[in-house]
Amino acid sequence: MKKWFWGILVVFCLLAITIVAIGYWSQQAGIAERRQHIFCEVLKPDMDKKMVLETLKQFGNFEYSEGNWGGYSDLYGNYADRQIVGSSNLFIYFHNGKYVGTSIDIGYEHVESVCQPSK
Repeated sequence: MKKWFWGILVVFCLLAITIVAIGYWSQQAGIAERRQHIFCEVLKPDMDKKMVLETLKQFGNFEYSEGNWGGYSDLYGNYADRQIVGSSNLFIYFHNGKYVGTSIDIGYEHVESVCQPSK
């Protein structure tokens, strides 16, 4: 009697782990799709900073700080609701006041472009 109980318990545990893993993967896929949509499809090269910020506000409260150096500037931040594009902070780059791209902070001094070229 104890053998079948432990067998059923193992099956239910594996099932629960599988369901949680599928839910997490689905959530992460949705976040990646939204990030791609907002920063690679909605934002267009040569948009000015004001237009970019107005566009970002359409998706939620975007909290940021600004940096400037030479002809370059950036916005560093994320949405207050981290479910929109994930918990990693974003660098939104401008050259001479025009949008040129977005990178995501993936760790200590490491960033990765949000918009990867097609392979």
